[in-house]
Amino acid sequence: MKAPDGHTASRPLWRDATNAIVGFAMLAFGADYFLSGALNLAAQWGWSAGFAGYLIAAIGTSSPELATSIQAMRRGNVGVVFGNVLGSNTFNLLLVGSAVGFLGGPLGGAADAMGPEMAIANLSPQLWVNAAATLALLIPAMLMRGRAQWPILCKVGGLLAITVYALSAWWVFSS
Repeated sequence: MKAPDGHTASRPLWRDATNAIVGFAMLAFGADYFLSGALNLAAQWGWSAGFAGYLIAAIGTSSPELATSIQAMRRGNVGVVFGNVLGSNTFNLLLVGSAVGFLGGPLGGAADAMGPEMAIANLSPQLWVNAAATLALLIPAMLMRGRAQWPILCKVGGLLAITVYALSAWWVFSS
């Protein structure tokens, strides 16, 4: 079967479906171990659970997305990279966030534990950093779309994004 981008499936459907189901099951069971490990590391290092989520959990949960994007770029599937990043972020914002809110109440129960004003105050630095980083990378990408300067913008934008993430982690940790 040929996909719109010209990719041809080389294995039977049942094998790919089995791989996807087994991989998902491994992720589901591994999430508990990962969370325990991240929280224990944070406690040993004197970090808050929020900072552990911002740094350890974010890196751990984004690693498969990063690996998928790197592999897609190596194969020349740029559309997969954009779809992966946009799809993952949309899923995290809309489905993960709403599931946490639905199952745990406002802010996943954080408002009950520390009061709604404190919970919002703790989110404030992260929200501003995320909004600024998104605009800093999205606006140049939209302006440069289809132009020859795109490769240098990607490298500069990537370095800028890593720097912004490191600075934001420092800011959240020191807040």
